[in-house]
Amino acid sequence: MGYLPEKKIPIVVGITGHRQLANADFVRKEIFNVLIEILNSFPDSPVILMSALAVGADSIAAEVVIEIRNSSQDYEERLKLFCPLPMGKEEYEYDFNEAECSKYNELLDAADHVFELPLASTPEKCDEIRELLVSERIAQIQFDEGSERNNRYALLGAYLSRYSHILLAAWDGDKIEKKGGTYHVIRDRMFGDGFSDLIQKRRTGVSFEDSLLPALPLLESPDSGPTVHIHAHRTDESVKTSTCYLSEGNIPFFLMRRPESISEKQSESDSYVSTAAFIKDNLSRINMFNLKVEHFDEKDASRYEKSFAWLYQDDEENIKNNVVVSHLRSVAAAADAMAISRQETAFKDFNVLAVLSLLTAGVFLYNDRMSDESWVSTAIYSLLLSFTYLLSWYFSKKRNQQQHSHNRVIAEGLRVQIAWRIAGLHSTVFSKYPQKHRCNLGWVRHALRGLHVGAVSSVGEALLPDALERTRLQWVEDQRDYYEKSKINRDGGYVKAFHKLLTGLFSSSPECEAEKTSIEKAKPYIKGLSPLIGRAKLWSSGLMLLGMVASFFLTVLGYASEKGYIEANLVADNEDSIIFLVLVSVAVSLTIKMYMERMLLEEDLEWCSHSLYLFQNADKVLTKYKSLISPESDFGKDKCASVLLELGREVLHENSSWFDRHSKVVLGKKIKEILK
Repeated sequence: MGYLPEKKIPIVVGITGHRQLANADFVRKEIFNVLIEILNSFPDSPVILMSALAVGADSIAAEVVIEIRNSSQDYEERLKLFCPLPMGKEEYEYDFNEAECSKYNELLDAADHVFELPLASTPEKCDEIRELLVSERIAQIQFDEGSERNNRYALLGAYLSRYSHILLAAWDGDKIEKKGGTYHVIRDRMFGDGFSDLIQKRRTGVSFEDSLLPALPLLESPDSGPTVHIHAHRTDESVKTSTCYLSEGNIPFFLMRRPESISEKQSESDSYVSTAAFIKDNLSRINMFNLKVEHFDEKDASRYEKSFAWLYQDDEENIKNNVVVSHLRSVAAAADAMAISRQETAFKDFNVLAVLSLLTAGVFLYNDRMSDESWVSTAIYSLLLSFTYLLSWYFSKKRNQQQHSHNRVIAEGLRVQIAWRIAGLHSTVFSKYPQKHRCNLGWVRHALRGLHVGAVSSVGEALLPDALERTRLQWVEDQRDYYEKSKINRDGGYVKAFHKLLTGLFSSSPECEAEKTSIEKAKPYIKGLSPLIGRAKLWSSGLMLLGMVASFFLTVLGYASEKGYIEANLVADNEDSIIFLVLVSVAVSLTIKMYMERMLLEEDLEWCSHSLYLFQNADKVLTKYKSLISPESDFGKDKCASVLLELGREVLHENSSWFDRHSKVVLGKKIKEILK
């Protein structure tokens, strides 16, 4: 047993189901089959089963985990049992009889990570709720609708539904249940309405703005992931329909029923379309990340060690005691190492293309200066130009820059999550990214979602002055210094000179300059990417292709003239025009590419300056409010929490904008998607 394997992102499976099960053996078999299929479908990833260990489906799932772990060393290392408890361990035991309590404690000892969901935002309110739970139990009203115990189970269900990549639901199809029951957990996953947001604000965070549960989108359907329906019976007499639907208005939501496949195998099921898309776009890419970190070469391992040492430079004893932060730190360092590796590979690819381009230009000049021109040298030029173009296409298919961007987003997102975690905040970065990134950053968001499982602080240990000071030093001050150095390095005089030169080339009148200024102020974006950048990419590629075609045409003419197939004067009359077309096409293509990169650099400078401003102010404000923390008032704590949460959200939005600027997007395709 132990916490998660270092550097790896977990795939999280939750279990919800009835306590009374007439077909317990069937449920056990189905849970076993699902977990085995998940483990085999994602062989490089750790898998977490979240179970609250309640009697029935929860405890059966936990027993299955132990059974699977005992069957294989690989499964033992990868399959983890996490136990979120709806209340304190002792209070929770009152829901079990003597035999059940013994089994509960046995399973609890076998768990890899046990954590209690927060009761309230302050120690005083936590004590009040504990007393209320006891009084409800004495009065035997603990399971009544609206009781505090019932609210605790509703919170547990919402936690399972919103943090699980895959939810197993042992459900009989009955929709008449109390809040917190299996039906309400499924509804919360599909519609986001199984738990009161008002209670969440008052109970689940260490400040009013802090919250344990990730907010679900109101304007779009939740993208929580597949819900696997395991057909359960509470009594031998209960006979339910073979398929169970939930409906919201006129929209049916199908529960994926076993034995449908969890993997990417083909299926004709209605539920398979969304399930397969979620698996392919998110979980398979998480598994690919884990595969890559498992096979780090010597350079990647060295980069990882440097990043790991740099992130969260705290006392080693503190790091060892905080297993969640330690694991987040290892994944952030791995993502940072891979981002650097992919970026260096992209630079090497660029250098290869630059050398080939220079060689192509040299061959062209040599051919131009020969007194007796030969079609052979022209053919060599054409082949070199074509090879350079094809190599450029091949390098783009490797998507090194895209992988660099994705890994950079993971690393930066985890920096925010680590800072919040050190301070004791419960909020997750998963739900703080813009909704436009549900697709192109979907797997990154779901990776961050899985990494946050189990990151719950004790209310009494949150937002303490010592923890806030560590957060300020390790995150706020460190990032402030980084952006100060980065701005100095990026903002050079040569950049301004280059910009003036290009401005002179592309605008020849005050009217054009005024129009350009108005466009610059408007800065229209489609899906976060400037249309001008997208158009520049299309023009650049088109002109390069035109130059390549013209060079081939020139080669054919030279060969035909030399062999006597066409008159020599026909070639001589058109040769200069074709050569001019080749040169101009290639030159303009490269100029457009340079200007496109220049625009991206300028936006990076703006982003760097704004980020520096944010961290400078955050450092001052956090220091100010930290001095106001006192046992008599929560004002200082709430303000410090608000500063950290607001700063984190701003960083994530800035990071998502950076991702947009550095992502390869085909403009025409995006416009069609928007118009649809």
